[in-house]
Amino acid sequence: MSRYSRADILMVDFGSTPNEARGHEQAFVRPALVVQVFENSKLLVVVPFSSRSYAVQAFPVVMIPANTGGLTQDSWALCHQVRSVSEMRVKRQLGTLPALEFEMVVEVLSDFLEL
Repeated sequence: MSRYSRADILMVDFGSTPNEARGHEQAFVRPALVVQVFENSKLLVVVPFSSRSYAVQAFPVVMIPANTGGLTQDSWALCHQVRSVSEMRVKRQLGTLPALEFEMVVEVLSDFLEL
């Protein structure tokens, strides 16, 4: 059983460029939001965050204010960067995103993926 749940905000090691990330994939250790947990495989589907507002202007994002869910600065959930990661990439848990903000991310993600 996974120790993580949907809406958890985790510090995740996405790898370092250019060895483990390609092109415009998010890299390095950064916060990420858990949007789905696969119990049997120890995989998490996550949406990474960025604190750089200028980098998100043309993409489907949700702004989460500082001091929400354990985030220390204003952050943008990068819904276009959704990906599966192993629980082994998790460094620590920061907190849990409140239900309203979590549903906003899920809605933007669903629209982006045309679900």
